[in-house]
Order: sequence, then C-alpha cells, then structure tokens
Amino acid sequence: IQLLKTLAELGIKGRMLSWIISFLSNRKIQVILEDQLSSIYAINTGVPQGSILSPILFIILLCTLPELIPVISKEFADDIVFSITADTLEDAELKMQDAIERLLEWCNKIKLTLQPTKTKVMCFTKKADKTPRLTLEGSEIEVVQTFKYLGMTLDAPTLTWGAHINMLKSECMARINIMRALAGTTWGANRECQLKIYNAMIKSKIAYGSQVLISASQSNLDKLEVVQNMALRIATGAWNNTQISTLQCEANMPPLDLYLQAQSIKYYYKLKNKQESHPVKEQIFNDRTIINKIWTRNIFKKPFVLKAEEIIHNWNLPMNQQIEIKSHIVPPWFHLEKYVHIEMDIPCNKSMGVDHKRQIALNMLRTKYNNFRKIFTDGSKTEDGATGAGFYIEDRERRECWQLEPQNSIAGAEMSAIQQATNWIQNQPHPDNIVILTDSQTSLHLIKQRKLKAYRNNTSKIQNNLIDLTSKGWNLHFQWIPSHIGIEGNDIADEAANLGRTEDILDTPLEDKDVNKLVDRIMHERWQLRWEIERHRSIFGLIKQKLKIGTGQEVKTG
Repeated sequence: IQLLKTLAELGIKGRMLSWIISFLSNRKIQVILEDQLSSIYAINTGVPQGSILSPILFIILLCTLPELIPVISKEFADDIVFSITADTLEDAELKMQDAIERLLEWCNKIKLTLQPTKTKVMCFTKKADKTPRLTLEGSEIEVVQTFKYLGMTLDAPTLTWGAHINMLKSECMARINIMRALAGTTWGANRECQLKIYNAMIKSKIAYGSQVLISASQSNLDKLEVVQNMALRIATGAWNNTQISTLQCEANMPPLDLYLQAQSIKYYYKLKNKQESHPVKEQIFNDRTIINKIWTRNIFKKPFVLKAEEIIHNWNLPMNQQIEIKSHIVPPWFHLEKYVHIEMDIPCNKSMGVDHKRQIALNMLRTKYNNFRKIFTDGSKTEDGATGAGFYIEDRERRECWQLEPQNSIAGAEMSAIQQATNWIQNQPHPDNIVILTDSQTSLHLIKQRKLKAYRNNTSKIQNNLIDLTSKGWNLHFQWIPSHIGIEGNDIADEAANLGRTEDILDTPLEDKDVNKLVDRIMHERWQLRWEIERHRSIFGLIKQKLKIGTGQEVKTG
C-alpha cells in the first residue's frame, strides 16, 4: 500500500498505476525439490523476484526513507549505510541509536523487516579501547573490524585499506595461476595474449577503487606492484632477476603507482564535470565541511579529493578544469539522422581517385544543396601540439579562425569549428537554408548520437543549437565531404584552421576525452623520467634501441 501511495505521489496514475497493481496482486509461489512440487501458496508481500521492474519499485520505496539528521544515510539497492562524525564516542552512540529507532519506526510503517544478523557496526578512530554499543530490536549489533561494501573491504579503526589490498592480492594471485597455466616455452599463449589476460582479469580488478587506494601506505601499494611484476614476468618470459623497470618497459606497462594516480585524476575530473546535483560531487566538492574537519585533525590520511588535487598540482595539470554541461536531452521526436549526413549521395571508397570524389562532391553541392548557404569547417594540429580551428562562409567570402589549447585533439578542434559555426548562425537575423560541411566523419558520428559519450561539451552545444534553430524555422544540415580533393571552400577552411594556430587562444574547457589523453601523456612523461635515471638503462638500450610506452609513443632508450 505504501509503495502504491508513493507511486501516486510521484505522478504515476491511471493505467500505469493499475498495471503495477495488477503486477503485484494475486501472486503465487510453488517450490520444486528433487522433482517434487510443493503446495501452492499466495504471496502478499514483497515484489516478484527476478523481474527487471522489482529493483526499481524497491528503490522508489526506499526514497520515502526520512532524513535522520545528523546521521547521514546512503542507500544502494537494498543496502543502507548510516554514518556520523562526532567529537566523542558517547555522542556518536546516542545519535546513531536514535537514528536506528527512527529507522525501525519507518520500517514498521511500510512493512519492511531488518536483519539484525546482517547488520554490522564499524568505528573509525585513533582512540584506543573504544567499542560502540548499539542495539537493533533488543539485540546488540556486532562490531566488526573489516566489512566489504560495494566491492571495497573497509578496515577499522584507521581505514588503512590494508585488508582490502591483502584480499585483492590473494584474488589476483589466483588469477595469475591462470596465466601460468597458459604459459609455456614451446606452446601456450604468446606475450600479447598474456598481457591482454592480465589487463582484463587482474589490472582491471586492481584499478577498481583506485580513487581511495591512492591514500594507502606505500608498503601496502607495494604488495600490488608485486602482483603486476609477477604477471609481467610470466607474460614476457623474463628471468626472476630482471630489473623491474626493464620488465615494465619491455611489456609496455607503466608502474602501478603512476597508473593508479592517473586513474584517480581522471575520476576527479569526471566527477567535477557531473551535474551539481550528483550526490558524490555535492558531498566532496560543494560541501567540504566534513573533509576539512577530518583532515585538519589529522585523524586519517588525506581523503580522495585532497589527495587527487595534490597529484594534479604535482603533475602541473589544470586544477579548475571543468566543463559546464547543462541538462541535455534530445527530444525523442527530434530525429538527428534527418539533419546529419555521414555519407554523400554516392558513397566513396578508398579505390576512387581524387577527380572521381571531387565530381561526386560537386554534383551533390549543386543538386542536394543548391539553395543552401554553405559553411565549411576544419581543425588543424601539428606534431608539436599547436592546434587551430576555423570556418569559411562561402557566400560572404568570410573566414574566422582561432587557436585552441595544445592539449586539444584534432577531433576536439573539428568539433570546436562546427560548434562555433552554429554559434555564428544563432546570431543571424533571419531563418535560412544552411549546410555545414566538414571532412570529419568522427564529428558527425558524435553529433548523431543521442547519448553523449565523448566530447560532451561541444556535442551538447551543437545539438542544442540544431534543435533551437530548427524550432525557429532554420533548415540546418551537417554534411561530410572528402578532404583534399580540390573543393575550394574546404581548402579555404583548411587554410583558416592552419592560420588559427597563430591566433589568440579561444578560452574553452578541454573535453573529457582530451583531458584523459593529457593525463596519460603526463603519466608517460613521469615514467620516462624514472626510466632515464635507471642504472641499467644503458645496458638495456644496447638490446632495444626504442621502446613503445603505453599508447605507442616511441621513447629513445640509449
């Protein structure tokens, strides 16, 4: 009944509510054991097990859980966690027990049952011999030193992550045995296959929770480094006395501490670019009261956000990198594919000559876009990192160009050019037929996607401009044309993008994908510095003159 009331309060009424009532009513259960069927029993509580709708209904019911200030409650599926920070254990006990009593009242009201045996208490403190005493329905709740929550093993009382790392090492060693079973001198998986197994089965497991593992002590992190080194020796077939740094370079695998730091920075930026209402962002970015209180007392090591900012500062990365993305949803009735054209009327292939491609493109412009104003866009990036973008308006013989931060990729430059072109259209007084022509199919694929996955800033702005301009009567299309085939407008846009590399820098935030590339590049630079001071580097350089570290970047070794 409470669930149905909650659904009604959320605006779910009419046939939808009637359907849910029917879904929950007249349910029966029968058990089979060794080919024997039990009697049929009616079920009057709970939600159907195994249904995709049941978890959603249960979460909706949990939304009615009242705030238990000053206790903070966090819900994940059917798990509820209460936490409180207090000056004394007695104060924490009093407030937490009061929250438990109010939780019981709420559970009794909606006919939910708590499991005392599955409820545990943990106390994080540096004060000795302090054990909290809390009760649930008359039974004392067990106080534990370790507890696994959302895949992370918490350890009391000082949260060193030692228990989690020990558990992680044990599980990874079992998976290394799989690599060992597949390895052989004359048979079995080759190096490439073994490294793929390591990345998929072991490294990914280590990376989970890297945001908090970076605050662990070096001695604990070294245990994970041992796991990686053992896996790399199996994959490469290296001897046990091979230098670890040499082993990492030979396998193109960065040191684990640098990798975990890089993953944490990426998550920091990703979290910072979330909506302001995101629960984690709201707690650790917008409200640092608890974090600053804990840190100033020096009770624990630095929490994630402070540790990540320390790494960002040491790596000389932008601290305030943030992309402002407003709530963006493409209406289901707006068909992006109607306005975004990734191929010409006659598809091109690699076997076609330049003249043939140019003829197809010119025919398309003369027929399909005969009455359209044409805007050509392009982006440019040199090997030294200089990045520019620009667009050319054919009927006005006008071009605009600008420079971008060197961390931007060529795809980011192409998207910037298209986005600025749509901004220019927004400032025009009268609706018209306009086609934006680009030689970047990647950009058009991004614009065509409803769910933003990469280059979210520019993509969302381009899509919003398209929807807005269309509603105002504009007929705006995006069309791909091949590059360097002698189309005058495209060549002028290319010149504008090249010229933009010398213009003033346009103040725009880096896209999320470009930030990740920047973090990876800085990680490899720091790895390179470590490699250059290694004593055995010169000996290894006689055997291997160049190393391809990580993403294929060539690094000289001798």
